[in-house]
Amino acid sequence: MGISKAAYAFGPFHLDPATRTVLRDGALVTLSSRGFDVLHLLARREGGVVSRDEILAQVWRGVTVEENNLTVQISALRRALGDVDGAPVIITVPNLGYRLAGRITVAGSALADAAPVVAQGAPAVPPQGAPAAPRRWYLAAACGAMVLAIAVGALWLSGKPRQAAAVSSQPVLSAPRLSLVILPFRNLGDDHKDDALADAISDDLTTEMAHMPAATVIARESADSFKDRKLPTDQIGRQLNVRYVLEASLRDLGDHYSVNAQLVDAANGTHLWAERFDVPRDAPGGAQAAISRRIAGGLRYNLVQIEAARSLKERPANPDALDLYLRAGAIWANENSRDADTQSRRLLEQAIRLQPDFTPALAELGWEICVRLGIVSVEAMQDDLREASTVIAHALELDRFNPDVLASKAVLLARQRHPAEALATFQEALNADPECSHALNGLWRMQASQGQFQAAFETLGRLQLADPANPDHNFWNTHKGELAVWMGRPDEAVTLIRLGLADEGVPVPGGPVWDGIGYHRLHLAAALALSGDMDEAKRVLAADSLVWPHRSVFRFAATLGAVELHSQMAPKILGALRDAGLEAFADENKDDHVPPSAVPLDRDDFAPTPLTIPGVATIDTAALAKLLLATPKTTPAPLLIDMGSGVTWPPGDLKMGRFNSTSAAEANDFLRSLPSVLGRKLIVFSDGPDGWRSYNAALQFRAAGVQNVIWYRGGEEAWTKAGLKADGSFPGMKP
Repeated sequence: MGISKAAYAFGPFHLDPATRTVLRDGALVTLSSRGFDVLHLLARREGGVVSRDEILAQVWRGVTVEENNLTVQISALRRALGDVDGAPVIITVPNLGYRLAGRITVAGSALADAAPVVAQGAPAVPPQGAPAAPRRWYLAAACGAMVLAIAVGALWLSGKPRQAAAVSSQPVLSAPRLSLVILPFRNLGDDHKDDALADAISDDLTTEMAHMPAATVIARESADSFKDRKLPTDQIGRQLNVRYVLEASLRDLGDHYSVNAQLVDAANGTHLWAERFDVPRDAPGGAQAAISRRIAGGLRYNLVQIEAARSLKERPANPDALDLYLRAGAIWANENSRDADTQSRRLLEQAIRLQPDFTPALAELGWEICVRLGIVSVEAMQDDLREASTVIAHALELDRFNPDVLASKAVLLARQRHPAEALATFQEALNADPECSHALNGLWRMQASQGQFQAAFETLGRLQLADPANPDHNFWNTHKGELAVWMGRPDEAVTLIRLGLADEGVPVPGGPVWDGIGYHRLHLAAALALSGDMDEAKRVLAADSLVWPHRSVFRFAATLGAVELHSQMAPKILGALRDAGLEAFADENKDDHVPPSAVPLDRDDFAPTPLTIPGVATIDTAALAKLLLATPKTTPAPLLIDMGSGVTWPPGDLKMGRFNSTSAAEANDFLRSLPSVLGRKLIVFSDGPDGWRSYNAALQFRAAGVQNVIWYRGGEEAWTKAGLKADGSFPGMKP
């Protein structure tokens, strides 16, 4: 195959194969030779997906290499190119490969003016060099709300044969946003018995897309008017008054079906999104359901991106509620960062101020607030919970049986520690829509938190079937693998966790001091050790220690729920990690050479801390034990403030510090909730010596005027390591 010498432009970049150079806004971008070849191959596909196998075959032609080489090249490319308007230039398509984002110009001629798949100019802009991974789904996970199916009389139109990328002389200007027609599927095979399958998929897909909030979907009877009619897309769009047309076909290839789908701009015939995939004839749940779900998921995701970008272009300064809702969806779906969470939430709040009865925005805002706090986490910000309660209550008043609203109510109940009611409400949402992704996503987590590991495993399987186009689809295997570990099935766990982490690449130093990938890889190491592959378990932990040096068995266990800690597998899993080389406890006196700060800092829970706090006394384990034993009964006992997980603590008068330690207002509210602190020592601690919550809290208390604040840096971890008498329980952890 010859190599194209055409130049390509995409976003601020210009790629010239003749000179093998890449420019960004006129400045040279330095790439390796392999990196340039990978980028050139992606550019030649003009936004199409290129599989990992094809990239390896084309770029490393004739050379046998590990797939990790490609992962390293993609990571290096992303770092070199940087983000564009907060979005990565190279997009990972789970289970398929990679593609370039946005519009591509070939040989100096722009492709038709299509809205980019990834929103350009989206409000959320993560820090340069730290692209946020797409780890969430938005409207593609939404169930049923605000759906309008429009029936149009059968129309027989005549005209010239359809031409590729035809440009309409009369654009569809008045069509509603998110308006769509699903044209009848074409059966390209020789067996006409598949005509019935094609019709059934068209039916299913029309119904599934009608569940998309705020969507306008043309009824099947009207779409059938255009079966076998070769008409220009703009004519179809004008006649049906829609913005978008979906065309698709299937072909029977024996043991599987080959499917092609294209989303077309009805105004000008531009292909906005396209996908080709294969589905086994014996696919779980049936080939018909697998095909319709796959296309529906891709459609919902891409329509949100396209419409969000379109609204930024057409109404940048005066968005309406739907614009804001879609922009929030584009951010939430693509960016997994605190800034993205905050910006998405603010957009939803603006949408509700403009349209207080906008049920989809109310349901989504309630869900996002609660999920951001963590479905089963013990830490809750009371202001956030109050806001979530208010918006969800209003959504219930508007649409009591909406499955998305019910899913949001369920996750709120979970945050309020009503597990039985939460489980029942998730089930109520699924009774309304058995494939509601929000409900399935919340249900499996609640089941796991209640020790129903097999049920959670099965619910995750249902979620994968219901939402196959979700970017997290493959990553969900990681969670299934972790559940398998706790069910005592380590061999299965190793396979699933490795499958789920396949697209994540090899961790490298310099990233976050702790993140979800590190947590998942600890489960992988435990599963390897329990399955008998201790050498590989040691290798995984040794490599990860270069990335996450501040981990210990205790801190891993402190992230677990009570059900896991009290399960029969806990001692085995924690013991396996110790045997594989993970340090059991951190040293409370270790010096990480972190300079003391006189003000609270927003640092990671596993970030190393200074040895001292300006203006605050410190105490070690031996001195604290002596203080607690030596305090006379006539003297007020020290008040213990635990900012950690609360799995174990020194015996005494304890209060759990469930507040944001970087907020002076929340710290003061907490102090006001305590009994009198006059004459009492306040011993402030957390899970261990790594993590800033107790450091920040001690500073806040001192700034509030409390005189006898003492910071116990070692915390729960050092007390457990010393083997001293403790309250709480921590099975499987002994000094």
